[in-house]
Amino acid sequence: MVNKYLSRLGRHPLHAHIATIFILLIALVGVVLGWFNYRQNTRVILSASSQVFSQISRELLLDFQGTYRPVVSTVNLLSQDDRVSGAGNLDARLALLPVFREALANQPHVSALQVGYANGDFFIVRPLNSAYMRERFESPDKAALVVDNIAADKNGERTQERLYFDADLNGLVGRSLGVTPYDPRVRPWYEAAVGRNQEAATEPYLYYFIGKVGITVGRQSPDGQAVVASDITLEHLSETLARQRLSSSAEAVLFDERGRALAYRDAGRLVLKSDTTDTQLATVGGLGSPVLSALAPQLRPEQTALSFAFDGRKWRGAVRRIEVTYDVVFFVAIAAPEEELLADALRIRRQSTWITVAILLAALPLAWLLANQIARPLRRLTTQTDQIRHFDFAGPVTTSSLVLEIYELAESIDAMKSTIRKFLDLTSSVAGERHFDGLLQKITEEAMHLSRADAAVLYLVNDDASELEPACVRGGSDVSEKTVSSLPRMALRGDGPRGPLAECVRTGRTITLTASPTSDAKEEDGVRPLASLLDTEMACLVAIPLRDRDGHVSGTLGLAFDTPPTREGLAIEQERIAFIEAFSGFAVLSIESQRLLKMQKALLDAFIRLMAGAIDAKSPYTGRHCQRVPALTQMIAQAACTANAPAFRDFALDDEGWEALHIACWLHDCGKVTTPEYVVDKATKLETIHNRLHEIRTRFEVLRRDATIRYWELLAKGGAEAELRVELEREHQRLDEEFAFIASCNEGKESISSEQLERLRQIAERTWVRTFDDGVGLSIEESQRKAQGTPHPAPVAEQLLRDVSEHLIHRKPEECIAPDNPWGFKLDTPEYSYNRGELHNLSVSRGTLTPEERYRIDNHIVQTIIMLSSLPWPRHLRKVPDIAGGHHEKPDGTGHPRRLAKEELPLEARMMAVADIFEALTAPDRPYKKPKPLSEALDIMRAMAERDHIDPDVFDLFVRSGVCGEYAQQYLDPRQIDVMVEEYVAAWD
Repeated sequence: MVNKYLSRLGRHPLHAHIATIFILLIALVGVVLGWFNYRQNTRVILSASSQVFSQISRELLLDFQGTYRPVVSTVNLLSQDDRVSGAGNLDARLALLPVFREALANQPHVSALQVGYANGDFFIVRPLNSAYMRERFESPDKAALVVDNIAADKNGERTQERLYFDADLNGLVGRSLGVTPYDPRVRPWYEAAVGRNQEAATEPYLYYFIGKVGITVGRQSPDGQAVVASDITLEHLSETLARQRLSSSAEAVLFDERGRALAYRDAGRLVLKSDTTDTQLATVGGLGSPVLSALAPQLRPEQTALSFAFDGRKWRGAVRRIEVTYDVVFFVAIAAPEEELLADALRIRRQSTWITVAILLAALPLAWLLANQIARPLRRLTTQTDQIRHFDFAGPVTTSSLVLEIYELAESIDAMKSTIRKFLDLTSSVAGERHFDGLLQKITEEAMHLSRADAAVLYLVNDDASELEPACVRGGSDVSEKTVSSLPRMALRGDGPRGPLAECVRTGRTITLTASPTSDAKEEDGVRPLASLLDTEMACLVAIPLRDRDGHVSGTLGLAFDTPPTREGLAIEQERIAFIEAFSGFAVLSIESQRLLKMQKALLDAFIRLMAGAIDAKSPYTGRHCQRVPALTQMIAQAACTANAPAFRDFALDDEGWEALHIACWLHDCGKVTTPEYVVDKATKLETIHNRLHEIRTRFEVLRRDATIRYWELLAKGGAEAELRVELEREHQRLDEEFAFIASCNEGKESISSEQLERLRQIAERTWVRTFDDGVGLSIEESQRKAQGTPHPAPVAEQLLRDVSEHLIHRKPEECIAPDNPWGFKLDTPEYSYNRGELHNLSVSRGTLTPEERYRIDNHIVQTIIMLSSLPWPRHLRKVPDIAGGHHEKPDGTGHPRRLAKEELPLEARMMAVADIFEALTAPDRPYKKPKPLSEALDIMRAMAERDHIDPDVFDLFVRSGVCGEYAQQYLDPRQIDVMVEEYVAAWD
């Protein structure tokens, strides 16, 4: 401090030298400046007045938009609510009163929320928030809302009913207002909203019943059955005009294109009432103001400036156009006497002229002598600042000058140079941290070191802004995670006293105070715990708010200094605190970005888990497949990262690689959402939406009954009863055996032989007589398929098992994938989308699925690739579609759907293929098949590896690394584990 004081001795204040230079400038330009000031002062004042006019216009616009935008949001939300558009009676509409009450409570300038229905019904809710409204609607004492409902009665007459409700929506009293001609469909607000996909606003008009000026905003519901609208009064604009008077004589009025006054400082003049005419809006000239009456004839909306004479004075003003929405345009006219506007300007102009002349005469001899002496060090400083502008921070800033301010400026520039360099280094260091917890630690540590604090703590506001939560702490003798957890949370809501950290968040200002570990501050204030980190009797605490990009305080940084207070106050350099405040601005942006990224990743993870859970829940036959495959795949990948085998020597996953694998695993079967459930769950060969075996059984019933009828007919004609009885029983037995055979074939439990296929064809040749028309009662698609075949009017003999054209469902063009498709699919696509022929389905050789249905199920991996490829993945996740879409490929190039060879497949996809197959073989929760024991599943997969249907290296890693055994212990039924994996490997070797 002594050296700094001695270095300033012999130097003089800058203002003494600048005064001399200023005199020289006046000597050179004095004459021109005097003349120029004379002419420009008037322009400046008038320009400032014009800016004031524009400011008033902006105030009106902001005031209106502050009311209009929330109303538009409310109308948009209510118009999208199916409960509003679908409320077909009074009870359903009254059920919406809580929503209407909340909307009206938050919007004081809304006089009504209303719904007009396409059938002519009308429902309107008005708040009774003033004595005027209560008197106008003759409401009971406790009434808070009045509801009018218009609907057609049993006689078709439109009647109006009025109901009153208190603040808790308890009904008070209601009465019928009788027949009414009111039809909302012919109202301007209804007609403006119909057919538009956005809100529509009417031009300003007079609300006749309540006698106020306003506009109505409405929007049609998506189903077109209703229009939701809201009435906005313009009274608050009159209040805004009353506050914005330029002078005692100034006048301002808000009007529309037709010259009607919409807002005026005396709002009572806006509505004209008389005994002979209807109530109407006053014009600008009809407000009772002599100035506006004189101005009205020459007032045009396209004007921007006004100049006229009235009452012996010259008046100036302006007309400003206010486009509040694309539907509503206002104009504001402002006028004031020129003498009142320019009173201060005229006085200042006279004074400045005399002062300029006096300074010019007194300063001319001295100005030239000192100008050059002062300019030289300033030029050197200009060079230094130019280097800073080019981000050249090398070397200190030095200059020699007798002027104290120039000397201090050089010191400040040098400090600024060092500060900027340090700040850039810090921001680069913080910006390079990619983990949220690490970012918090780095910010806390850097803030503590920069401020030279002895301890620091970082608090962040929680998600619902109700509390401050400790996030990180540094410094002190024993700082750990336990220390963080021991710090208290601090409430931000409620009326109780707040500690300095919470108060810093509430006010958004830096707070400084002293405290000690034994102070009387409450534990939850955060003062004592922070002070206790220091081994001292007295500490200085500084709480700095952390503001995000929206200006909201999202946390606070607390700094503790082992510095006792001095007589002058806290002994902490304020420039250090200022630097930390600047650093905290960048730090909170980094925190916000990392927190947002963390939340986005959590949302993405929750979404993919939701998708996987939905796929598993879609069919009971998949169980928890989409959850177990990711677990097993990541276990294999973890083993591969630590394996020394040549196939995995170069395999390693960083955080981004693990994230890509995690997402690919959880979404590997997302295409199953497009697979019809009745195909996935097909349990018998004839099953579609239902089991068609019952139709064939009915035909057998008909044949059996025909045989019985034929028996009685022949017996009635004199046939031998014994012979006929034997023949009847033989026919019944044959029918029973044939149906039992078809039923067994329908189950699909065993493969079907050529002899069984021949027997099916023979049974199919049987005929039965259809006597009803099978072309009625069909859907459009069924009728179209029926029309493709040859019509057979009833009665007609038909085969017992049929394959006809109506069973063939043609593949739509959009379902066909071109050979040169962008995804590289190589598919053998069946001719038909479905073949529901009865003989065709029963002839399936293995299982229950036809080739068309098998293609439909296999197509899920195609849809998976298409769906995932359409997403805008960031760079580190662009392998997700290839990983997820490759788990049905085979290393020999015969897989599905791209027929990729081993070298073309990512190693992660080959790992997932092993996990997918093993999970499918051993899944214990699939009701259509018994889970394989561990030994049998490994035998099957070993054979697949030998045939190059799965990657042998991955399968070998899966078995030998212990992953197989670990997974079996966690997910398999203990009864499935019939062999220890170590024993299996030993026997294998």
